[in-house]
Amino acid sequence: VRIEEEAGKVRWRLTAEQALMWDEKGAGRTELRQVSVEVDEPERSWKIVGDEGEYLQKEKKIELRGNVVVTSSDGLKLETDVLRWHGDERRLWTDAPVTLSAPGAVVRGRTLELGMASDATTIGGRVRARFETPRR
Repeated sequence: VRIEEEAGKVRWRLTAEQALMWDEKGAGRTELRQVSVEVDEPERSWKIVGDEGEYLQKEKKIELRGNVVVTSSDGLKLETDVLRWHGDERRLWTDAPVTLSAPGAVVRGRTLELGMASDATTIGGRVRARFETPRR
């Protein structure tokens, strides 16, 4: 299955090897297996993969579970077991342990909250960070 949407300057495409669709109370619920999401923004692009997930079309909510990995075109990588997206709020979050890495930095925490509108990221719980200066 392939689902595409565009919101302003952000375009995303969701593909899955398997999808089971329901229209319970008009919610447009889709259960997904082997999920891949590609997000294109003017400044960067993202690829998100996960073992399974759920998409609620009417509510514009996506939840991915199992080996969730997000990579960006500018070198950022996020790894967790559960990742949720709420389209109307433009909010990405997890309450599962998370690892966020970029060249020269690794941050581990127990939760993550990212507000796309403010471009603010909060990693909560017991946080560990390692930063390295590139050798010359």
